[in-house]
Amino acid sequence: MGGGSGLHLFVTPLSQVTTGVTAVVCVAAAIWGRWPERTGALVTALNWLGTALLQDRHPGHHGQPGIFAVDAIMLAIFILLSLRSNRTWVLWAAACTLLLNFTDACLLLDTRIQLWSYISSAYVWGLGVVVALAVGAALEGKRPAPVTLLQTRSARA
Repeated sequence: MGGGSGLHLFVTPLSQVTTGVTAVVCVAAAIWGRWPERTGALVTALNWLGTALLQDRHPGHHGQPGIFAVDAIMLAIFILLSLRSNRTWVLWAAACTLLLNFTDACLLLDTRIQLWSYISSAYVWGLGVVVALAVGAALEGKRPAPVTLLQTRSARA
């Protein structure tokens, strides 16, 4: 199914920047996030890697059933995560993933869709998931306890 090594995805400047941003956001969410953010970071990172490995770039091959399957798994996990957690960012991530799945399905069903349209929309919805995860980690993540004046004075003594 795969079109060889997934390393060919990381040769364009756009793919390098988006991969770097995704890696930074996933690491930050894994470090500072709570369990929903850590789960989202793991799912997002595995989806990004799975998309790279399962992309079929053979000439004449238009649909991407491997990518559709990986994105469908990510959607199912985000839906389950939205049912188990009380996080707004998960709903946004699930919505972007649903649109990503619609994009994958359209490419599978209609061969007249231009590949650049598919790639552009996949980047938009994929980065929407990353932005939702970043916002979730920033707003819902672990916060250090505030330092009060009393704690500062007792620390000096």
